Amino acid sequence: MSWSASAGASSYVVYRKNSACDTAGTYTQIAAVTGALSFRWNEVAKHLLRPAFGIETAPILMNLNTWNRLSEADRQIIQQEARKVEDAFFKEIVRMWQEEENALLAKGVTVTQMGVPQKAKLNAAWSDGIWALAIAPEKNRKDVEELRQFARSKKLVR
Repeated sequence: MSWSASAGASSYVVYRKNSACDTAGTYTQIAAVTGALSFRWNEVAKHLLRPAFGIETAPILMNLNTWNRLSEADRQIIQQEARKVEDAFFKEIVRMWQEEENALLAKGVTVTQMGVPQKAKLNAAWSDGIWALAIAPEKNRKDVEELRQFARSKKLVR
């Protein structure tokens, strides 16, 4: 599994302004670092941005009718394995982040800090951005807004 996450103690974002795209305007790339080393972004992106924000996971999604057709034993297996993956993720990701950061720093990447005003807006900007991406296609808008309201009502998101 590939985790592209950024949250918690040791998380970072790679930022790049590509001068090759100047004729079309400014191009900025922001992405979670786990995996940045294998993508060789450090060859053009020279900074890790702190603090980082958000977290991206790999949810297991299944059609409800399909889920309901599974035996209780099969549902239990899926739920148990999902919990194992989740537990392993939170134990391993900090180690993975640190290994990747050390390798990136060894390749000349430097750490830069976000400004105080930007830090204050970071969580809301991340959350609003994710929801905006989800509702961008017109066909998703109603369902995503209902999901967001449900998540807010359960205090899962702001």
